[in-house]
Amino acid sequence: MAAADSHSASAYYGCEKTARGTSLTSFYSKLTRESLLQLTGPDASTFLQGQVTCDVSKLSASSGMPGVYCSVQGRVICDFLLCQLEPDHLLLRMRRDILPPALEVLSKYSVFSKVALQADPEDLTLLGCWGEDSAQILHDIVGAIPEKPFDTVVDEGFVIIRTPTVGDVFECYLDTRASSVARELQRRFTLADENEWHVRQIQNGVARIEASTSGEFVPQVLNYDLSSHISFTKGCYTGQEVVARLHYRGKPKRRLYYAELTDQQSIDDSPIEVGAPLFSAGSGRPVGNLINTAEAGSRRHCMLVTATEQGATEGLHLDPKRGQNLALTSAPLAVELR
Repeated sequence: MAAADSHSASAYYGCEKTARGTSLTSFYSKLTRESLLQLTGPDASTFLQGQVTCDVSKLSASSGMPGVYCSVQGRVICDFLLCQLEPDHLLLRMRRDILPPALEVLSKYSVFSKVALQADPEDLTLLGCWGEDSAQILHDIVGAIPEKPFDTVVDEGFVIIRTPTVGDVFECYLDTRASSVARELQRRFTLADENEWHVRQIQNGVARIEASTSGEFVPQVLNYDLSSHISFTKGCYTGQEVVARLHYRGKPKRRLYYAELTDQQSIDDSPIEVGAPLFSAGSGRPVGNLINTAEAGSRRHCMLVTATEQGATEGLHLDPKRGQNLALTSAPLAVELR
C-alpha cells in the first residue's frame, strides 16, 4: 500500500474502533526495520564510552542520546539511539540490516570488559507513535511523557523516547511480558504502514546508515556533527582522530540534503538503491550518494542525499544518461537541533 493511501485506510479501520477510544489522528507502526542491541554488566557504560562518538557519561534514565560507531578510519559503521534502563543496562536502537556487523566489531573489544552484548532481545518489541493526540494518549497510558528531543520515560515494561522531529513523535520499546501497555497502546492508536514512519524521519533530516552505506562516510558528510551525534569534548573513541581533525582543521567535502524525485517515469523504469551515486547536472560527474529513500505518495519518493555544495547548486540526478532529476530543499530540521 502506498504511503498516500495508508492514512485513509488507517482512518477507515479506525472509525470502526472509535467506540473503544481509538484516535483517528494518532498512529502507530511496528518498526520491523529496526532492532535493539542490549549491553549489560558493570562496565557497560565505560565500554561504550570508549567506542562511540557520543558522551555516554551524560546518559541517564531520563535522557537518551544519538550517536555513531566509527571504524578506525573514521567511517561510520552504524548510527544508533542510546537509552539507559539501569546504570548497567543499556539499549542501542539501530537498523536491523547493520546489526550483525556492528555486533561483530563491538564484540571484538567487549572481551576486555565486564559487559555482555545481546542482539534483538526476544522480550522487547519496537513501535513508533505519532500524531495530534499521541503525547496525551501515551501520558494517559503510562502517566508521563518525554518533553524534549531524546528525553526518555523508563519504567518496568516500557521505554518511551521523544524523537527530534516536528510534532509529537515517539519511539516505544515494550516488554512483551508486561503486555498491558502494549495492548492499550495498540487499542488507542490507529495502525499505519511502517513506511509512513520512515517518510516522516526522512522529511525531518534523520539520516540513517543502512547495509549498503555502512563504512562509507565520515560523520560530517551525514550532518552528524550538527545533529547531536558527536561530542567534541569527550575522551578518546574509535575513529576520533579522523573525526576531530576534520572538525577542527578541515571542511566536509559533502553535506546532507533533503530531496524529492521529480521525474515520475524514472521511478517505474529502474529501482532506486540506497548508496547509488548522484551526478552533477552541470558536468555529469559523480558528486554524491543517495542515503535514504521512501515512497511518499503516488509515484513520488522523498530522499536524504549527500552531495558537494557545487553539485547541489548545479542540480543533481541519479542517472547521467536518463536525467532522473532531484529537487533539493533547504537543510532538514534535524540539522538545527544541536
